[in-house]
Amino acid sequence: MHESLNPRRRRVRPPGVWAAAALLTAALLGASALHFVTASCAAELPQAALAPDGPPSATTPTEGQAYYYNPGGGEGSCSFGPLPSGGLYVSLAPPQYANGASCGGYLDVSGPDGKVQAEIVDQCPGCTDGGLDMSEAAFARVASPAAGTADVSYRLVRDPRPAGRLSVRIAQSSSAGWLALQVIGNGNPLSSVAVTADRRAGAGGWQSLTLNSDGYWAAPAGAGSGPFQVRVTDVFGHRVTLPGIRLLPGSVQHTRVLMYATASGRNAAGTADSTSRPSQPPATAPSTTAPATTAPATVTPGGLGSARPGPTAHAALGGHPSASGTAGPHC
Repeated sequence: MHESLNPRRRRVRPPGVWAAAALLTAALLGASALHFVTASCAAELPQAALAPDGPPSATTPTEGQAYYYNPGGGEGSCSFGPLPSGGLYVSLAPPQYANGASCGGYLDVSGPDGKVQAEIVDQCPGCTDGGLDMSEAAFARVASPAAGTADVSYRLVRDPRPAGRLSVRIAQSSSAGWLALQVIGNGNPLSSVAVTADRRAGAGGWQSLTLNSDGYWAAPAGAGSGPFQVRVTDVFGHRVTLPGIRLLPGSVQHTRVLMYATASGRNAAGTADSTSRPSQPPATAPSTTAPATTAPATVTPGGLGSARPGPTAHAALGGHPSASGTAGPHC
């Protein structure tokens, strides 16, 4: 054994290098911990990464975590309220709410204790990855409220029953120079709404309206003083035209027109409904115009009252915060 004539020298690192190394190590440990926490949250939300960014599908189920909440007597993001307690309602995460495009549709929601059909009336800003808030009455159909949360899957319902008669609500601030209206009782989510003055209906002067996140369809430059025909098309291609809609701000105008056929294949006015099971896409679906005698039979000032068919409520405790609800547990 002999000692090297030129022993290796150990490099002494300046203090700044050691500080940088310590910071790098802390960052790596932090990233590792963050990855672990994120993975743990993902494990608590089955199929979270597979949740679609868009309205619920009628064919492919969406899976997520369900909660329930109390809307506090609010109108919900879709402006259907006030929503009394005891009814069957759901509130969707922003991607599924899709800026109001899902409003008025219905979901079949399945959970560990059963299944329920509930109406989409609200947005849940705190819900993620396909999760949803439910009214307490709806949640109790699929899981025990004592659990607080449940794993569920849901699909959009096509042509929910019973089919309701359509109504049109004119926004309180509407005028000849600015129009906003809400279609009520459609059953299926809507794909488009257009208006034209009654006197121009035969000339094809239709003006397409723009959907707002509050469920109203608007013409920012107005559509004149009316009366109007309102052409409504849903996501399954059903199309009807509602004549005689008047420019009465704050009113709800009821019609006898159905969005799709009843079991007998006839609409409320007794006219055959050729659009109840269309084979073509919405853009080319045939139009069914209700006779003039089926124009709004009654006008209700102010709120919706009895205009909205089907279940009418929201209620609950806990869960993710919906637009008008209370917050709850969140991973």
